[in-house]
Amino acid sequence: MTPTHTASHAPAEAMLSPGQAIAAAHGAAHEVLLETDDVIIELTTLPVRPAAVVVTFDPILLTQRSKPFAVDFLLKCHADVVSVRKKAENFYQPLSCATFDAVVGPVLARYQRRLAYGSSLGAYAVLYFCRDGYDHVISSSPRVSAHPRFGTTHWQRLVKFRHEAFDPARPATSPATVFYDPLDTQDQHFVQHEIRRGWPSATYVTLRHAGHPANQFLSEIGFITPFVRALVRDEPPPVLDLRRKAQSGMYLLTLANACLARGKPNWAEALAGRALERAPYLDLARRTLAEVEIVQGRFKSAEQRLIDYMRRQPGDGAGPHLMKRLNAQRKQAARAREQAQHTLAKAAEQAAAQADTPVALSASRPRLWVQGLSHWLRNSDHALAVRGLRLARQWRRLRAAKSSLSRDDVVWAYQQFLGREPESEEAIAGHLHLPSQRALVQVFLESPEYLQRQQRQGATGAGRALQVGAHGADGPSVAVIGNCQAPGLAAVMAASCAVRQVMPLTGLNREPDAFRKQLKSLAAKADIWFINPGNTLAREAFAETARPGARLVTVPALMFNAFHPDVCYAQHRGTQQLTQQHYNSAIAAWAYSRGLSVERAAALFCPEAYEGLGYMDAWPRAMDHLRRSFEASDLKADYASFALHIQRQGCFMHTPNHPGLAAMTALARLAARRAGITLLDAPVPGELADGLSSTIWPVYPEIAQALALDGGSYTWKFVTRNLYVQGVRAFVQQAFRSYERQGIAPADLELRSLNMAQLADVLGPLAGRTNRPASAP
Repeated sequence: MTPTHTASHAPAEAMLSPGQAIAAAHGAAHEVLLETDDVIIELTTLPVRPAAVVVTFDPILLTQRSKPFAVDFLLKCHADVVSVRKKAENFYQPLSCATFDAVVGPVLARYQRRLAYGSSLGAYAVLYFCRDGYDHVISSSPRVSAHPRFGTTHWQRLVKFRHEAFDPARPATSPATVFYDPLDTQDQHFVQHEIRRGWPSATYVTLRHAGHPANQFLSEIGFITPFVRALVRDEPPPVLDLRRKAQSGMYLLTLANACLARGKPNWAEALAGRALERAPYLDLARRTLAEVEIVQGRFKSAEQRLIDYMRRQPGDGAGPHLMKRLNAQRKQAARAREQAQHTLAKAAEQAAAQADTPVALSASRPRLWVQGLSHWLRNSDHALAVRGLRLARQWRRLRAAKSSLSRDDVVWAYQQFLGREPESEEAIAGHLHLPSQRALVQVFLESPEYLQRQQRQGATGAGRALQVGAHGADGPSVAVIGNCQAPGLAAVMAASCAVRQVMPLTGLNREPDAFRKQLKSLAAKADIWFINPGNTLAREAFAETARPGARLVTVPALMFNAFHPDVCYAQHRGTQQLTQQHYNSAIAAWAYSRGLSVERAAALFCPEAYEGLGYMDAWPRAMDHLRRSFEASDLKADYASFALHIQRQGCFMHTPNHPGLAAMTALARLAARRAGITLLDAPVPGELADGLSSTIWPVYPEIAQALALDGGSYTWKFVTRNLYVQGVRAFVQQAFRSYERQGIAPADLELRSLNMAQLADVLGPLAGRTNRPASAP
């Protein structure tokens, strides 16, 4: 194929392709290196050959009829550009690595520096095609929506995926920087479970709430341009400074989508509107606003927004999908309105016949008028009226317009933007006068405290003064009484609450009489007692010996096994003595009790076993247990905020009954606030020692994937013993040897509180041993 050339003296611009037009504007030459029915590879060269050449791939929905990705910018950086383009959206599947190398390889050999740069689909393509021989690869939010595992249904139906998977046996050798948002589930899974397989040595930069593609966010905070320019010129790259993230429209839009997902459409509308003000070109904000209006039942305006969005983004399948959803909800709302009106009309007729007071009913706003039906409702028990009331409420929810600000709105704003609870009820009341959620968001985003917090979080090496043991001279003396979590709660209160002194006391390994004696000694000193709801000894001691005016606050003990469902207790069947290492793997212990070899036992750590044993489904049960533990305590009203906070922390437990410091901090501060104690600044990371990290059980990779967590591993950390066990086989071997050293024969090992029949039913076939040994129970 004869390549075509375009220089600055090219024909009229109207006859040029987008790539040729850009080349002509820079006085550069344009050459087609390869053109097939599916792809076209173009080379744009400056009049004087530079030292660097950059290979780029277009993102999704950009074809040869659009401007090529980053070519104009890279030419200004004094680099030649190889642009790989699609003639239609095929996700570069017709292009093989062999063809790409044969075409592009000879061009790259002319230059001293070779780089690759892509965003979204282009970010995936540079990682797939540019694995070796490049000085740097820049990949921003790699994604390929046609991927059979990590893609989306819409594109999986339209495009057949042909590329090979990344091979850990052939890791890439080119240096690379990969930017992505770990809160974007699709990107997170793709990077963790596919990209890292082929690029184990790349630098991964996580950008929370940056959204997809992260390049938009990086551009709006002024980072990506100097970063790419520095790499092209072989200069030190700039430092990533996140202090300006609130100025990014993409950041605000991602927060808006998070609010919408959490059932806060008014907040989502305020943030998406703010994002559109900062970035009018951000069409995704228009789509989010349309989603908000669908949720709120504002169907006419939502339809107009969607029509505008589909006109701007005709290739996005989300637009037609949302239009179908809008029409379905519009029909549902109409049916609800008709049913509510019909039911209420019947209720009104029956009420009018039985009540002295006439009934008023509005056709345009279906609802029960309390004044008209008060007498009837007090003297009747008609299911029809109740059903009518519910239907009316359903109709109002479907039509819900913006409501006035509530207390919960203001509290949520404090938590979201300032990272703390409101200082007083007066502070909350001071924001309730604002006219809308949008105004409230504006106030918080422009507050000095929020701006200073962003600066502290983004400043390199900048930290505030630590407040270790910051006590209030006039604060109360508190006693924290409980299990192994009590010292951690006490440490957080001592460091971040206005208290005079904190006195922790655990009942572990204490005889009841000795424990009562300790409680009695605390009674004369403590103004507030924090105990677990089931601690009857502490309750009795408080009733008998507490000083006048002392308060009792019950705090739940944190138990949560969704991250570590395999952990169990085991004991000697005869002596009932627990194993020396209290935490055991149920799979490994069962395998030992059945006389399996180390190799066969290690093979049981597999997805089939985890599915059969319910490990993958442990999250709902664990959350339900956590909720019930809060309901049994004085922190019942704080469960929702606590659960939302800790879920954002990733894995917040070291073992099922040992929380991490983040969870302990949140629980301690909630308890202190509930007791009326003034809260000071929360402890900064590293300020307090994590006293419950003596054993850190891993989150198995398959379970981590099911929970959308970063990483996951098979590394067991027994910190106090300075023992780190890497790999399943090594762990099983160490466990078996431990049982043998304790003199526990396989038939003598007993697992506490576990369904042995289920273990046998699931693990037996996998181990190839469907029958139990004769010595087993």
